[in-house]
Amino acid sequence: MRGHRFDGNTTGKYTNSFVEWVVYVYLRSLSLNRTIDIVRATHERNILSKGNLLTMIERVTDELPTHGDINRLFHPQRTGHLAFDAVFFKWRRVGFGVMFAFDPKTFDIVYYQMALNEGKKYWEEFVKKTSFHFKKQGIKPVAIYSDGAKYLVPAIRKHFQGIPHQLCIVHKLVRMGQQVPIKSVHRSKKMSDKEKELILAFKHWFERVIFADTREDSVKRMKHLKDWVKRHPDPRFQKATNGLNRNFKLTLTHFNYDDVFRDNNMIEGFNSIIKTKLKLFKGFKKIQNIKRWLKLILLDYRFRPMRETRNKDTRNSSPLERAFANIPDHFNWIKMLRISLKLNYLNLPKKP
Repeated sequence: MRGHRFDGNTTGKYTNSFVEWVVYVYLRSLSLNRTIDIVRATHERNILSKGNLLTMIERVTDELPTHGDINRLFHPQRTGHLAFDAVFFKWRRVGFGVMFAFDPKTFDIVYYQMALNEGKKYWEEFVKKTSFHFKKQGIKPVAIYSDGAKYLVPAIRKHFQGIPHQLCIVHKLVRMGQQVPIKSVHRSKKMSDKEKELILAFKHWFERVIFADTREDSVKRMKHLKDWVKRHPDPRFQKATNGLNRNFKLTLTHFNYDDVFRDNNMIEGFNSIIKTKLKLFKGFKKIQNIKRWLKLILLDYRFRPMRETRNKDTRNSSPLERAFANIPDHFNWIKMLRISLKLNYLNLPKKP
């Protein structure tokens, strides 16, 4: 078979088209063994080993343009809305983090970098670089969104002075669900009916605060929530309430601006997508491959159409397309970049 498949008439040599097809299949399956099975079943030949597949992934990733190169090549537009988030994981007992700044309207990634932890130094550096990125391109920030991380809030206040800052209320709700066993109420056989009623009552009061229709109602309901917790002392209720009360004013920002939204669940959605893929880091033997993999999955995220989203306005369009990037029509973005930039994915070792 020729074209984007394996060229069986060249004594076992791979072609650029074959390599980019294999890597694209891998990105859709996220499994080395599944990719090998698909390739073998397609050609009914044992033409791909795990070692060669890994080498293909490394070679393709090294040849692909960087995040910044993609911006310079296709010129995605920024709306001025900017959300910060971070995902942390462990590799061989060493902690790593990836800090993200993305546009919550287009869903495109504006900037990212790896870090060793979520400390003050790393957030300060990351927010500063993101601010510089905006200034360099002459973009005026409209609003900033975050989950309220300890060192992130002061860094935003310092480098985005005067810009509306909204804490993601979805994150507040998710965090509360981690501290108070809301999901266990309907299936737990150990909880008493009284405990279940109290947990559901707390959930009710908590949601009334963050989903209030006016700033005044939210402030008033926050006071009611605190009073309710005093009457129903429970360390879990107190901890969740303290978490909501921390930087509470920043959950109210959207009431003062028409173009700032509160239900920024994109932060949590983006986080869950990336977290799932970062689990594969545990099996990597070289730290260089972590950086390669991060580059590859984030490029794939930017080019890949979002098909599973519930939002009809974003369905079947990629983050780069939503950012009005000037991208040629394509079915495989890896192939599109190779042809457009005249890349070479070969120079691979011989098949064992």
